[in-house]
Order: sequence, then structure tokens, then C-alpha cells
Amino acid sequence: MTDYKLIRINVSERAKGVIENIADKHGMKEVIVASKIYEWFGQQPDVFQKSILGMLPEGMESDVAKLALEQLAATGKGKSKGK
Repeated sequence: MTDYKLIRINVSERAKGVIENIADKHGMKEVIVASKIYEWFGQQPDVFQKSILGMLPEGMESDVAKLALEQLAATGKGKSKGK
């Protein structure tokens, strides 16, 4: 069994609603959805993390988007399942 650590965070009403909706849609607990998001975020390259956090210099967004699409295409992670 995986060990879990409990953390407490403050989120906006909008963010809470998004997580609730995703959890309901997939029949999961909110804490599991949040945990998976943390894990995913931590595995992203530094430039993607900075982009998500709004830490890139202005004008670099399109370059990061192109890089992300190239990496998704190379790994096959951008493909839809069953479509």
C-alpha cells in the first residue's frame, strides 16, 4: 500500500469546483484527483512547470506550446484512446 502524506491547501472556489467535478465524473475522491495532479506536475519539465505557474517571460508561451505538442507527439501521449 502506498504511503500518503496529508497536506492542507487553500484553493479558490473555482479550483475546488473543478476538482469536485472531475472527481464526480470519474468516480474518484477529490484527494486522489489532487494527488495525481501533484504527481503529474512534478514530472513535467522545468519549462512546463514555469509556464503553468506563469513564470516565463512574456512572449514565450507559443514556443512552450509548440515544444509541448512536439513532446506529446514524440511520446504518443497526445493520442486519444479509442478514437
